[in-house]
Amino acid sequence: MAKKNESMILLDVLAKEILDSRLIAELTGDFVRLCEPASPLKEIKVHVECPDRTLALRIDKAKVNGLFRKGRGQLRRCDCVIFTEVQEQKYLVFIEMKHKNNGSEGIVQQFKGAECLVDYIASVLDRFYKEKYVFNEYKKRFVLFYKASIPKKTTRLKKQQKENDVPERYLRKLAADKLWIGELV
Repeated sequence: MAKKNESMILLDVLAKEILDSRLIAELTGDFVRLCEPASPLKEIKVHVECPDRTLALRIDKAKVNGLFRKGRGQLRRCDCVIFTEVQEQKYLVFIEMKHKNNGSEGIVQQFKGAECLVDYIASVLDRFYKEKYVFNEYKKRFVLFYKASIPKKTTRLKKQQKENDVPERYLRKLAADKLWIGELV
């Protein structure tokens, strides 16, 4: 099986055989449409490089209540996880949409909770579909989209941020009309 077809087949199996269709975000043309009616952001469109090798999962809609106590945030999840490719590298992009750029502890908990569900999906693929280590070749990226309350123009140089490959170092990104997946990874 060709390398490019493997991810298509895996994402197809996830979308058609494993995941509840209500959890899959809308993919139109070359962009993923993320809707969060309760958020002031309402909607974000993320343009992807490979729509046929992209799956967006509204992971915050997955039901896990009743399994865990509140505890340390294990019931929390970010809004979306996008499984995609950028320049032939596979990525899991964890996305949270907020009205402000603050409260990092809760956001980190949401990213970690979503990681747990992605690990569970990988476990199901391993045990029931004999697909081992399917997400090992995916790099993880964590992104917070927020809405600026007052339009501001930066007057200082931005510090070079470390790679957003762990929940604690998530990328803070001002929401815009057009967002490209390459900017997030």
